Amino acid sequence: MSNAQLLEIINQDIEDATNTATAQTDSDGHDSQESCILSHEASLSATRAPRLPQSPLTDPGLVAARTRHKAVKRLPSGDRSPFQLKLQKNPYANALATPPRLCVLTGLRLPSYFQIPFGIATHPRTGAPWHLPNLSTEAVCNPGNEKLPNGNPHGTSASSMEPNVSNQLKSPIRTLSSTHFLASRQVLAHISGLTPPHYKRLMPYRWRQDPSVKLPEIIWREDMDIFVLDILRRNLSKTLLYLASRSAAYIAPCQNNGSINKHGQVAAVLWLKNDTEISNKDEALTSDATAFDDGESGPPPYAMHHYKTHYIPYYNLAALLGPTYLSALKESQPDHYGEQLAVLKLKRTTVKVQLELWKLLGYIAQDGTYG
Repeated sequence: MSNAQLLEIINQDIEDATNTATAQTDSDGHDSQESCILSHEASLSATRAPRLPQSPLTDPGLVAARTRHKAVKRLPSGDRSPFQLKLQKNPYANALATPPRLCVLTGLRLPSYFQIPFGIATHPRTGAPWHLPNLSTEAVCNPGNEKLPNGNPHGTSASSMEPNVSNQLKSPIRTLSSTHFLASRQVLAHISGLTPPHYKRLMPYRWRQDPSVKLPEIIWREDMDIFVLDILRRNLSKTLLYLASRSAAYIAPCQNNGSINKHGQVAAVLWLKNDTEISNKDEALTSDATAFDDGESGPPPYAMHHYKTHYIPYYNLAALLGPTYLSALKESQPDHYGEQLAVLKLKRTTVKVQLELWKLLGYIAQDGTYG
């Protein structure tokens, strides 16, 4: 055998040995790495806790769905259209835009403007719960006789119903949400005549389930219809006095019906004719019966006056306010309310008084003593 052949055989043996060693090394490394990975995964699976669903309190989708109705709406961009400006001055559009509420007694679901909200107020001195209207805190705290509401359908003793109240009495503390009753004097008078079991049925379900609310102790005035009527009249009288005190011409006197159309931008007409004397007994019982001189009774409920190209409401202010508030109004502002009539101008500032006039009219329109 030659030297060349011998050298070739030696090189071939060395190459085969090298390949065998490399393959064995690779196999051992792969097996060790795979076993290490498997052991690490096994340790993680043993210590890993099961994944819990996201809490509804932190879920952004659920939170956005719950708060979408409470989000503040963006202000309209650009100038408002003439129709939108016209709606702002329309009291009927503003009344219909109020959120709907359910009357507990009649079951009617109407805009909240046509209903009166009532809530439970805690007397700051005695702690007794009172079922009072949320119309005016000042009128509720200090009515005309400077006493808290008295009378309820549960037969509470007079000592607990007529506490000694001074002029320094603070506002009642509101403790519960509101209930709503139809803004009608007949509805409130009907509630005053209910028996205790029937009166308890008017309480909301959430009040019955609240252990802190003691339904038998809630006090309701027996003369709640007259009490609310006095509040509505007082609020209307204050608004009329405020408009007359402003420098702008929101209210203008008018001598007769023929001169109404001579005024521009008239929203409503107010009947202010002097009323005749009525007995103190009738005023104390009804507080809204009014007779007029010359056999005239004034405009009937929901009367309208043809003003130029459309109709405007004609309010009998003497029947709405009664003789006491009407006389005080004339004495305070004779330049505005001294004539037989007065016209209310069509302005954004007068929308509030138009809403108060319409609500008070609807409250006593069915009494049979209007006008």
